Amino acid sequence: MNNLFKKKIMDFSMNRLTLSFKDADLEKLFFKDYTEKHLIHGRHCHWIAVFFYSFLSIFDASLFPDTQFSMYLIRFGVILPVFAFGFLYSFTASYKKYWQFIFAGYVIITGSGYTIMIAIAHPPNSYSLYLGIIFCLFFGYAFIRLRAIYAGIAGWLVSVGYLILIIRIYNAPDTILLNYVTHFVGINFLGTFIAYSMELSSRRNFLLINNLTQIEEELRKSQDFLEQRVLERTAELKEANQAILEDMNQRLKLEAQLRQSQKMEAMGLMAGGVAHDLNNILSGIVSYPELLLLDLPENSPLRKPIKIIQESGMKAADVVADLLTVARGVAIGKEIANLNTLIKVYLNSAEHQKLIARCPSITFKTGLAPDLLNISCSSIHIEKTLMNLIANASESIENAGTVSISTFNRYLDKPLNGYEDVRPGEYAVLKIADNGTGISSEDLERIFEPFYTKKVMGRSGTGLGLAIVWNTIRDHNGYINVRSSEKGTSFELYYPVSRDEIIPGKEKLPLKDYLGHGEKILVVDDEERQRKIACDMLTRLKYDATAVSSGKKAIAYLKENSVDLVILDMIMPKGLNGRETFQKIIKIYPDQKAIIASGFSETEEVKLAQQSGARKYIKKPYTLEKIGMAVKKELGK
Repeated sequence: MNNLFKKKIMDFSMNRLTLSFKDADLEKLFFKDYTEKHLIHGRHCHWIAVFFYSFLSIFDASLFPDTQFSMYLIRFGVILPVFAFGFLYSFTASYKKYWQFIFAGYVIITGSGYTIMIAIAHPPNSYSLYLGIIFCLFFGYAFIRLRAIYAGIAGWLVSVGYLILIIRIYNAPDTILLNYVTHFVGINFLGTFIAYSMELSSRRNFLLINNLTQIEEELRKSQDFLEQRVLERTAELKEANQAILEDMNQRLKLEAQLRQSQKMEAMGLMAGGVAHDLNNILSGIVSYPELLLLDLPENSPLRKPIKIIQESGMKAADVVADLLTVARGVAIGKEIANLNTLIKVYLNSAEHQKLIARCPSITFKTGLAPDLLNISCSSIHIEKTLMNLIANASESIENAGTVSISTFNRYLDKPLNGYEDVRPGEYAVLKIADNGTGISSEDLERIFEPFYTKKVMGRSGTGLGLAIVWNTIRDHNGYINVRSSEKGTSFELYYPVSRDEIIPGKEKLPLKDYLGHGEKILVVDDEERQRKIACDMLTRLKYDATAVSSGKKAIAYLKENSVDLVILDMIMPKGLNGRETFQKIIKIYPDQKAIIASGFSETEEVKLAQQSGARKYIKKPYTLEKIGMAVKKELGK
């Protein structure tokens, strides 16, 4: 704020003789102000001078009959035209620049006029005309606002001219001459003092007013500055309040997310325990039917029931996968795909045909963008997302209605505020919309919670559907935007696009393509059933398989024996886990090849193991093709 007053400091000192300010800029300001203040007064002085110079002519006829014409000529032929011209000139722009010189000239001209009239008149009557000179001096010093320096010069010139006239023409006695000189010197000193005092007073008033104006200007600027600071501080406080409000909202949001995370963590623990046990149980149901079918002839009556057992096991495995998806613990493999293709696959699936049969009054419409960009995704989970959202949309329509499935590309150059904020980027968007009854605002906040459902139990799912959708979109680094009203609901799912091309799907390989040649393989798993299934499959694939139940036993085995490949279960609660076991193994055999196996996601432990050299990762339950191809690839490196 102090910088506000750091302006150019003017020099207020004056020349004591001329009274001019030593600061040239200040002198210009004063002269401009002085001129503006006395411009009208100066114009009035023209007519006052004309009046008095004309009025006094009435005495010329009686006092100076012989020289009356000459005096009239001086008064009306010279002096009055000069004032008339000066008055007209006062309306021009240049007048303001030269008016002091003009007014000093008026004093000299009028005084000289009287001096000339005294010279041509006859005494003693001519003596009375010296009063006109005194009147001119009074006019110049005290009335027309001449500066003291100019008034003094003009006054002294007029007085000197008059005294020269007295001395040269009249040969006045010394006493009379001394009297005249004394009077005129006194008059000029007194007049100069008056003009000096008046100008000094004007200059002091100007300084006072100028200083007051500057102070007012500084105060106004200070006030403006303070008002601006108040506005800025108010804005800052508003921003701070808004930030606090946003922080509070964010905190509430984070607290809600924490509660949700804790809930999901608890569910993850539950799902993890259930999944671990189920995977062990399902491994036999999924894996052994495949081995049995290889040994059965095509016409065996046992093939059909065994296939039913296998399919049931795979469906049970899907249920476990759903639980793990909700718990964010499933291992999701991604591939380049196009949403349009996945939608078409789902619409032609048996699940969708059952939905159509169950809801005959609902029309399903599609609007798929032909230029839709590809995404990196888990096709299975995208199909589950479609199934859950389309099923929910159908069940929200009480009678006849429409469910729309559409896709489009969208580029966001700034965050999109919605159900959740969508970050800037390029997305392929899947939109599922219905014209059903909508979702209430209370329910809208909880629809993605596991097991939260308004559906009638038995008619549809158990409340995991939207939780699976939410976690799937999270696993794909995408976003969800939900809009709902009495006219219906729409779900928009934003998937980050990929510029990679789709790799054609591989056909199921024949068994001979992944058979081994007797290579030695060590299976490390804490579950006996898993060890038995893995060894049976590897044996069927013509490998020499051996199994141990812990990491410690695996290390002890490898100290005495060498193997071509180690298959390590990542999660072994008792003792060393898969990563720790592998890191100890490579101290014995630095180039040891290994595969990590688990039913869970690729955790940091898995990544550390892969960085150490265990490159391949497979998800349980085992199938012949899955374990056969993984072993074949790793041995081929």
